[in-house]
Amino acid sequence: MTGAHCTRKFDLAVRCAGVALVALAYLAVLALTRSPTLRDQNGPSRIDAVLAATSFLSTSFGMAAICLGGHLFERVTVSDRWRPRDLPRRGVIPSQGVEDGRPRFDASTFHGV
Repeated sequence: MTGAHCTRKFDLAVRCAGVALVALAYLAVLALTRSPTLRDQNGPSRIDAVLAATSFLSTSFGMAAICLGGHLFERVTVSDRWRPRDLPRRGVIPSQGVEDGRPRFDASTFHGV
């Protein structure tokens, strides 16, 4: 790890926050199962939807924090293939052919904003 998150203390803090998020998800599911509005004919209420979303998001982020710890904030190297390219501007027709291994496109094929 590099930077401010390279310490064992930070790693432990992130993992403890993950445990807290999973505990929050457990409490949200517990409250959801005890909700009387789930058995109504009108269907679940807004609070039930909020509890369900809270449990899903808390579990997801909590497990990521528990499993990865401080590594969650590490920089990653992105391949050239997935880096953003300069898109041709409208009305400008670049040269035909391939330049630097990247195909060039006519402005008429670009339908961006």
